Amino acid sequence: MNCIRRTDAVWSSCRCPQCTRTRRRLRKVRELPAGLPTSRADEAWAVLVRMDRDDWTPDAIASAVGVPYQTAWTYLQAVREGRVIRLSRHRAERILRHTYPTAGYVGATGSRRRVQALARIGYSLDDLVRETGIPIVSLSCLRRDDGIKRLRPDRARLVAETFDRLCLTPGTSTEATRRATLTGWAVPLAWDDIDDPDETPSGTITADTDTLDEIAITRAIDRGGVTLTTAERLEVIRRMAAAGHSDPTIAEHCGCTHRTVERVRQVNGIASRWQRSVA
Repeated sequence: MNCIRRTDAVWSSCRCPQCTRTRRRLRKVRELPAGLPTSRADEAWAVLVRMDRDDWTPDAIASAVGVPYQTAWTYLQAVREGRVIRLSRHRAERILRHTYPTAGYVGATGSRRRVQALARIGYSLDDLVRETGIPIVSLSCLRRDDGIKRLRPDRARLVAETFDRLCLTPGTSTEATRRATLTGWAVPLAWDDIDDPDETPSGTITADTDTLDEIAITRAIDRGGVTLTTAERLEVIRRMAAAGHSDPTIAEHCGCTHRTVERVRQVNGIASRWQRSVA
């Protein structure tokens, strides 16, 4: 089609491709007070990279962004190959305004950390079952990292909402707190971005902590069968050895072998008074 636009004309009725593009652009400039919005394609692509790091499946991305499955799969393939696909302004805005997925699967890392952190502040599995409605077997497997890499987005959302509601309110289960402390799970406030797979929590309390539970130590000395941290086990060995108990007896109360007791005594310079007490 030949262009019929006059040289000095701003608005033209010419239908050639060049004049049509110019007319559409001028209409956008006129209708938008701030002018044409700039494309945020780089930000949108960073969101797709994060979705891949969080183990979102293509159907999860498709449902969250509102694109066909094949389009989401193409994006993921490009991310994994280190390529960048040019995104239109409209598509970039849709990615940046994405909702929570309703299909597929998302990574379990963030949900696992949330359940572990709630255990660290006193929420047992029974408490979390009541709060989330998720079966206890599923929560147990998720919390102990029993090979679960992804989970359904509806369950991930339930865990996230429960975490947001309870993370600043301590629970009542001292046993859950003890086990979480023994395992080294972090408290909720130790995470800056709990969903980031590469983040390390700050101030994590591990099994090497020097915080002692006097009640647990007393129960272990009296009858055994108590889960102890490394520091608490050392204290039980020290006290029972000083009281003249043998290494096998101490091992029964600590839940370990007599060789472990002997090795702990030697490393920490704890003398055995067992022979002296028998004599």
